[in-house]
Amino acid sequence: MIPALLARLITGLGVAAVEGEEASVLARIAGQAGIRVEGEAEDMEITIPVDSTAISSIGYHQETITVTFRRGGSLSYDFPGTPEEFVAFALAPSKGQFFNAHFKDR
Repeated sequence: MIPALLARLITGLGVAAVEGEEASVLARIAGQAGIRVEGEAEDMEITIPVDSTAISSIGYHQETITVTFRRGGSLSYDFPGTPEEFVAFALAPSKGQFFNAHFKDR
């Protein structure tokens, strides 16, 4: 599941066109794009820096989406979330609007 999530994320961000790659290859490609990947296969933790005035990064690990904000000393909050929500969040044109619509009131 996680390697497939990482492949969708990499492809969606326009980093590379990948399908069915091994987790180690995906992690190497992700690293070149500034995406931090920790762990192996299904237990991977993915963190990506985002272009947003309010949010500095978003992460995914075991059905949890972590949002780190720029102000307040880089405060991070965890929200329950699916891999599909994480990819949609990562690819959203406005991370702040996506956060407000999908996570703010959780």
